[in-house]
Amino acid sequence: MIEENSVVELKRCVCEFAAPSLGRFGEKIYAGFMERNGFSIYPVHSQRIDFHVNGVGDVDVKTSGIGKRRANPVRINNINYCFIILNKEDIEIAHEDWTGRIIMPSYRISWAQAAEFYRDNRIHMENHETPVTAQNQKIKRELKEWIERNWDKKASVIFREGRSTQENMTTGARPWGPVNFHTKLNSRKIIDIKVLIYFDCGVVWRLLAYPINKIDEIVWYPSRLNSDHITFDPGVISRQFIFADIEDFRTNFLLRFPDA
Repeated sequence: MIEENSVVELKRCVCEFAAPSLGRFGEKIYAGFMERNGFSIYPVHSQRIDFHVNGVGDVDVKTSGIGKRRANPVRINNINYCFIILNKEDIEIAHEDWTGRIIMPSYRISWAQAAEFYRDNRIHMENHETPVTAQNQKIKRELKEWIERNWDKKASVIFREGRSTQENMTTGARPWGPVNFHTKLNSRKIIDIKVLIYFDCGVVWRLLAYPINKIDEIVWYPSRLNSDHITFDPGVISRQFIFADIEDFRTNFLLRFPDA
């Protein structure tokens, strides 16, 4: 049984949480609530998906601080959203799909219940890698090592999973791509090449890459989600930076960019 002073202390801590901690708090409550209500829930924490819930689908959890306005995220097709709304007296849990349609009844739980979920060590919030993601990590690591071994160059290699999610990001009035494809100024003297691998079910369906000395040939602009982050439009990036797969990249990158 959760004591009243524990609930008061939890509320005090939540009020002091920075955004990342507040987000993790909401995710833990969500996982505990859904599990308690008989749903099978699997952590994802990738590609703007926090969980996969059987019977619900892919879910992105958005948490609003006590007394704060409900989050209003940029929605992505085929991702459902759970809004954790922290009130002084209770906590509301509301589900909507990417169109804003309500897909489940709204629930309210007490802060005592939330405290139980938050402290329940049976619910693990760490990033659990699926076998496919682990394989993708291996491919990423091996390509980075191959570039250094064969070309004597330092590369930063990142990847994204889920073709439909990535393609949906290129639609709308202001398309955007993964923000860490942009190389910050303090990293440009450390690496020579930036690589972005797109996977879908473990298969490479596209690869983007540029030598650091060509970074200014890509059109960059502030992300609509966070103006401190720099993004680009994968749909209009120059053909010279596009490769069909890893083999195409290995064969043609230095032919296109001999001064990389």
